[in-house]
Formats: sequence, C-alpha cells, structure tokens
Amino acid sequence: MATHLPLRADDVPLTPYERGYLETYLTRPWLSITGFDLKFFSAMGDRLAGGILTILADKDVDDLILRKLLLALPESFRFARAIKTESDRTPTAALFLLRILAEGNWTLEQRTSIRAAVEAVTKYTGGSTGGPEK
Repeated sequence: MATHLPLRADDVPLTPYERGYLETYLTRPWLSITGFDLKFFSAMGDRLAGGILTILADKDVDDLILRKLLLALPESFRFARAIKTESDRTPTAALFLLRILAEGNWTLEQRTSIRAAVEAVTKYTGGSTGGPEK
C-alpha cells in the first residue's frame, strides 16, 4: 500500500550535503540504517522531518519509504544534545509528518509502527508534542 503526501512544504534550508544525503537515504532500494545514517540523523532533530517534508512533498510514500521514515525520525531525537539547533529539539515537523502518515491507507501493522514512532519521538523529547504549551 502507499499513501500520497498532498502538501507543499516550505523549503527547509538544507545544505547541499544534507539534501543529497537525505535523498540518497530515501531512494536506496533496501531498508537499512547505518552508523553514518545515525550520526547524520542525530544532529538534525526536527530539521530531518522538515527536509523529508520538502523532498517528499506531493509524492507517494510506499511501504519501503514509510519504514525508512519510521526508522529515521525517532533516531533524529534520541540524543537531544547532539542536535545542533535548539529549536530542532522540539518535534513539531516530525509529529506533523507522522500525523499525516497515520491518516494514510496502511495495514494494521504499518499503523502500529507509526504509533510506535510517535511514542518514541515523544519519549525522546521528554513528552514534547511540538504544539503550543498549555
């Protein structure tokens, strides 16, 4: 199954290296996450989700890309001190992307994996929802 991301994201100012690395990760024909990937993702935090939204805006997300996103997004928040920019430590774009993905036409297993990713992101960010504080 696949779902379409029917949105236009504002361009996230990714460096050419960041954009190229992320595009390469998303287009690999296999599911894997390497030590280099983990180092790259852990320094980005919410910028990773913003970059994904920019790259995948108005495109279809199939099972392989979904699984890659569900690996990468939680890892981008696992080590908050490694995230370069303070504002990227709050998962606003990440949780937005995961909410959009949750609305897609997925199997029960895929929906469960999306919920697990939301829980992991929330856990790693100390319960931050990315929304306005109440």
